[in-house]
Amino acid sequence: MIAVGATGALGEGADLPTGINDAYGMPLDQALSLPQTDSAEAVAERLAGYREAGAAHIVVGLAGPRWADQVRALGRVRALLGP
Repeated sequence: MIAVGATGALGEGADLPTGINDAYGMPLDQALSLPQTDSAEAVAERLAGYREAGAAHIVVGLAGPRWADQVRALGRVRALLGP
């Protein structure tokens, strides 16, 4: 079984790439590709790629402001991904 962990601030949220750069010293151009920070549709498309590569579970940690809004957006991502 393959599991993938991700972090994100769905929709408008925290500046996660800068936080990754500051905390871990990762170059900003690399850090920009890591967190899930787009619309529900864009995040679903990106996560579908993990599923197509064999991931059976995806765990998403949410960061940034408006947590409840992000949870609702993550629910839309789940619905878009289907069963």
